[in-house]
Amino acid sequence: MRRVAIIGVGCTSVGEIWDKSLKDLAVEASLKALDDAGIENVDRVYIGNALSPILQYQTNLASIIIDSLGFNNSSSILVEAADASGGLAFHEAFKAVRSGLIDYALVVGVEKMSDSKPSEVASALMSFEDQDYVAFTGVTQAGLHALLLRIYMEKFNVKHEDIALFAVNAHKNASKNPYAQFKNIIGVEDVLKSPLIADPLRLLEYVGISDGAAAVVLCPLEEAEKFRSNFVEILASATAVDKLFLTERDDILTFNSTRIAAEKAFKEAKVSPKDIDVVEVHDSSTIAGIISLEDLG
Repeated sequence: MRRVAIIGVGCTSVGEIWDKSLKDLAVEASLKALDDAGIENVDRVYIGNALSPILQYQTNLASIIIDSLGFNNSSSILVEAADASGGLAFHEAFKAVRSGLIDYALVVGVEKMSDSKPSEVASALMSFEDQDYVAFTGVTQAGLHALLLRIYMEKFNVKHEDIALFAVNAHKNASKNPYAQFKNIIGVEDVLKSPLIADPLRLLEYVGISDGAAAVVLCPLEEAEKFRSNFVEILASATAVDKLFLTERDDILTFNSTRIAAEKAFKEAKVSPKDIDVVEVHDSSTIAGIISLEDLG
């Protein structure tokens, strides 16, 4: 197996971007990544997207985006895995380059939500859940996160103020990121006074409706130095699954897939949690971010 490096990155601003389409955003991030890498073409493009078939009525996105990029001799694959679509697209590209199946891969994750009504976005997000056993009840994603939040606070006797610190820290980090949607500094009181969206979950604890795209270019490590000296080696990438229904999980307050994937990645990279300096977790809500951190060790 070959070692793999990232040689180019690109992203759009994240926010309500009214003058650009889903395709525009994907192409913008892709061209930035290709320009950053100093290459004009790749062997394969991996697209991570979950909602375009519902919100834009657009399928066949992989062919549409690669055609927009002008790649005539490349292949393209669309990866859909709900919130994990972009991450799984990256994982599949990493495996393809690592195995020697391809040499150069472009990975782009893109979503376009702000053109739709909030109720339409909420409904689309529930397509991630089983329609026969969960979505039909009328619960929303925010409602499921609120359920986790309430059980967590009751089980561990945690104050809501402590949970809210996660949102405060997220906004602090965003204030330093020129691409972020919400750059305003907030405090715990701001979080707890924001509108209730699903008791006890508050507005500033939950992900906003956004448009945006990000892209990376991967290649074999031995080729990376031809393009730049400050490439980033990917030490490991791992995936895992858990029972989809919260009610069937052994512990509702543990994301078992996160724990298993992390253990695989740490083992492959030959590192432990104490060796990690920076962590970015999937935090569509404060409680989801906190549980993810705990499961990562």
